[in-house]
Amino acid sequence: MSMVMKWILFIWCLCGAGTLAAQEFLGESESEVKRFIGGKGIEAVVKGDTIGCRLQEEDERGRVFDVAYDFVMKAGVCDSYLKVVPLHEYWVGVVKGLVEQKEGEGEGEAFGVEGGELFPVYRFEGAVLKLEVKAGMLYMVFCREKE
Repeated sequence: MSMVMKWILFIWCLCGAGTLAAQEFLGESESEVKRFIGGKGIEAVVKGDTIGCRLQEEDERGRVFDVAYDFVMKAGVCDSYLKVVPLHEYWVGVVKGLVEQKEGEGEGEAFGVEGGELFPVYRFEGAVLKLEVKAGMLYMVFCREKE
């Protein structure tokens, strides 16, 4: 198997594991978001229309990453959410896999990061992903595409 095929399979497995999906939480009810958080064994922090949590996620190699979520609720459903992860080749690969799997369209000027290249904005069917790198962290904002 060629190195390219191994890389594609690796990315596919990452996305297939449900680590990150363009519409993973968009449109989910407040109770479904809280169920996700409770399923991780932690308590949700509610501040107005925002539900937040800080947890650890493990990749397929057993590496553990500190991850933060902030879900913005409108009319009882998730309208957008922020996922903050360490800037690491694993997360760059997860984003690239998501873009490939969900056929995302990159916009803006691409930037190099952790041996890869990302665009600051990706458009998917019904959703938008905005990326930003700050202080060694990758900020991913998922929101519904506005008509």
